Amino acid sequence: MKNLIILFTVFTVFISCQPNVEPCKDTYKEPIFSVTGATSTGTTDSLYFVKISNVKIDSLKIDPISLTEEISNNIVVKDSIMECTIPCGFGTKKGLYEFTFSAEGHFDLTITAPVDYRKGDENCPSRNSNGESYVLAMYSKET
Repeated sequence: MKNLIILFTVFTVFISCQPNVEPCKDTYKEPIFSVTGATSTGTTDSLYFVKISNVKIDSLKIDPISLTEEISNNIVVKDSIMECTIPCGFGTKKGLYEFTFSAEGHFDLTITAPVDYRKGDENCPSRNSNGESYVLAMYSKET
């Protein structure tokens, strides 16, 4: 029994001291939030560019640059505003998202929505995909 305890202790120390053991890192196939289209209500016009501001996740104000560091597409951050050339996407953190969309000649649109990946696994590393996709309906100031 004493030998078994010594063996277990040596094994535990050996495992915990391995320099090449890295923590599990999640992987993401795509952004968790995407804008796949935008229309101007009252017309048949499509919008191809929107600005995204006042970003919050779970009621906490978020620096937009942090949402583009891990994975994003067609997003440029200028002065804490994300400029989105549609289609665009950003972020990997799940939670309750809130932000304001603006487009030239349109009223601002504020959205609050729960955001999560619809596909994921418990493997190490995990693989996450199928984030939330939205088509925006922006109200024109001219109609």
